Parts: sequence; C-alpha cells; structure tokens
Amino acid sequence: MLSTIYTKYKPYYKENLHLALPIVGSQLGHTLVHMADSVIVGHFTDTVQLAAVSLVNSIFMLILVIGLGISYGLTPLIAQENGRQNYDECGKLLSNSLIINILIGVLLYIAVHFGVLTLIDHLDQTPEVVRYAKPYLNLLSISIIPLLIFQGYLLGFHFGLGVNGIWYGLTLGLLTASILLFFRFQNKTRALNIGL
Repeated sequence: MLSTIYTKYKPYYKENLHLALPIVGSQLGHTLVHMADSVIVGHFTDTVQLAAVSLVNSIFMLILVIGLGISYGLTPLIAQENGRQNYDECGKLLSNSLIINILIGVLLYIAVHFGVLTLIDHLDQTPEVVRYAKPYLNLLSISIIPLLIFQGYLLGFHFGLGVNGIWYGLTLGLLTASILLFFRFQNKTRALNIGL
C-alpha cells in the first residue's frame, strides 16, 4: 500500500522539496539565532538573565510563527504566477505582500506591547526574571516589523521565483558573523558587564 502511494506521488516529491527546503532553512536560521542569543547571554551573565532570555525566546517564537505563517503565503502564489509567466501579477503580489507584512508586523508588535508585556507578570516567574524579560521582549518585538518585511519582500518573493541559493548564503553568513562577533567582543563585554 505504501509503495503504491509513494510511486503515485514520486514525481511531486522533488518539486515539493525544492519549495519546502528554503522555508525549512529559513526556520532553522531563526531558531539558530535564538539559540545563539541564549548561548551568548549564558556565557556573559547570570542565570536570572538567561532565564529571562529563555522566557522571551519562547514567547517570541509564538509571535514569530504567526508572522512567518502569514508571510509564507506569498511564496506559492509567486511560484504559480511566475510559472504562468504572468510577471505583472508577481509585482502586484509583491506589493500587496509588503503592505500586509507591515500591517501584520505592527499588529503583532501592538499585541506584544499591550498584551504580552502585561501578561508576563502572571507567568509565575520571579520578579527578577520579569524585570529583565520585559525590556528584552519589547526590543525583540520591535524587530518583527523589519523581519516580516524582509521575509515577505525578499525571501518569499525570491523563493517563489526559485532563487534560493543566495538566501542560504545570507543565513549562514549572518550566523557566522554572530559567532565571530561573539568571540571578538567576548573579553570586552565581560569587562563592561553590560548584561542583557
């Protein structure tokens, strides 16, 4: 039974993987950035600030998934219109996606700023963790707006066109830059003790 299903859909697996792997790579990049944040904070600060980073990253990942889920809707639409050689429609989709992603980014920021930042006190965390978590979550939530612009405008559009390689390089380059900056400022940051 399974071999029959596999044989029936085998021609579509390669096309699906071609569309899905860039999205998986993008998700992996977001996760690795959050992991790098935790490692860096854990290396330079105490456990209270590390707990605040873990709490904020857990909350922010939910917000990020909502925003990315909406922005990923552009990729198949662009791929479909590009396959039909309907380039004017690709441009319209890109413009509409940019507007939608900006609006969703602003709405998510407002939801975090007025909703989550007030609810964070009721998550049974110590007051010290909450004291560090609130400003970090506020700062991180501001980043959702440019992140969604980048995600939809650049990634979603280019993934839909099938131009994937440059974004793998960009993700790896940014992750490498984070690691190199971590080692470059390791001793200086510890001496300054700036914390979270």
